[in-house]
Amino acid sequence: MKWQFNLTEGSKNINLKAEVIFTTNQIEEIKVTGEGISVILMNNRPLLQAIELRQPLTWKLTSGEVKDQNLLAKIKKEVEKQVTKGTLLENAVAAQAVTAKPDLTQLATAKPAANQPTATKPVVAQQAATKTAVTQPVAKANNAGKKMARA
Repeated sequence: MKWQFNLTEGSKNINLKAEVIFTTNQIEEIKVTGEGISVILMNNRPLLQAIELRQPLTWKLTSGEVKDQNLLAKIKKEVEKQVTKGTLLENAVAAQAVTAKPDLTQLATAKPAANQPTATKPVVAQQAATKTAVTQPVAKANNAGKKMARA
């Protein structure tokens, strides 16, 4: 995600570009560049979002230098505003996607039409066969490990 924003520092207007460069399930890194500024900021927004905590983001300057701490605080505030605004939009889209999913319980209990052939195996038998096929190699591997330990 890339965006641009302007900050005013005294009588000077600073045009900055920001880009999310790295994201995991715990952190996200954002590169901010502009007139004499090139920094990478790290925050814990993905973690807070995953565990649904409503507390302020924790910011860390991982790369670069800013001599004026007030300017750094303004940059963090503006980046946080843009990132959380994007988060709200992502959450709204995700909520719509969840509500748009079909109800699968109705599909499992629905009777086939007269012209459609029925399944040869019941769903339960298919699931049991799948579980057996998946667990057998694991059991064989465990037995092989025990035999090697005895030798």
